[in-house]
Amino acid sequence: MYKKYFENKKAVFFDLDGTIANTRIIREPALKSVGEEIGLNTNPATLFPSGVTLKEKWKYIKKLFGVAKDIKIEDLVNKTNDKTLELLKTIEIEPLEGFFDLLFEIKEERKMKVAVVTNTSTGIALEILKAMDLDKSFDLVIGGDKVKNQKPSPAIYKKALRELKLHPKDVLVFEDSLVGVKSAIKAKIDTLVIWNLNHHQYEYDRRALEFFPNFVPLVGNTNVTPNEYNVRELQKREQILKEEN
Repeated sequence: MYKKYFENKKAVFFDLDGTIANTRIIREPALKSVGEEIGLNTNPATLFPSGVTLKEKWKYIKKLFGVAKDIKIEDLVNKTNDKTLELLKTIEIEPLEGFFDLLFEIKEERKMKVAVVTNTSTGIALEILKAMDLDKSFDLVIGGDKVKNQKPSPAIYKKALRELKLHPKDVLVFEDSLVGVKSAIKAKIDTLVIWNLNHHQYEYDRRALEFFPNFVPLVGNTNVTPNEYNVRELQKREQILKEEN
């Protein structure tokens, strides 16, 4: 049913936070905890949509709440990352529904390359993937610390293309955030959205191909046209009717 998206592609790139997994369950408490350490009486984690880098979050928080100038953004970022890793030991992270099956299908059956391309620093991304037994599953994991300009700049996707010696037309991207979708499309890569309802669909770049709640609809359908899908479903229903009779 979704053959048109995967046809002639050589690789699939995935964002991490909000796309492969819901990492807000560790991200937000980590940000809140560090905020409390520096005297914030409100939860800064609720201020930001997905896709905003940790550095940008702390820049905004410092300006909004008048955090002391001697508190360095770099220190706040490092403390937040350390807290994230602490929480990762006690809070279970799981991939979105259907991800494992889709990953197996595109990597093992279709022999496509797979990569994680995220604004999260590479080290933290690897630890999150390790917690889900996915740290050895990708041909490339590249974080925002590897480029000067993070998403929505296309720099990180262009770097991933260079690392894997691919052209934009060779790749399909899965993203969830507005900035992530913008980044991939600026890099001229076909992009599908894992839609978490945090934004209206019309807010995304209109060139996004389609929206999915998770990966389930794609499993088993990456090499099937709509007509083939309809025939297959009809055959399934006919078989059920036969068995019932």
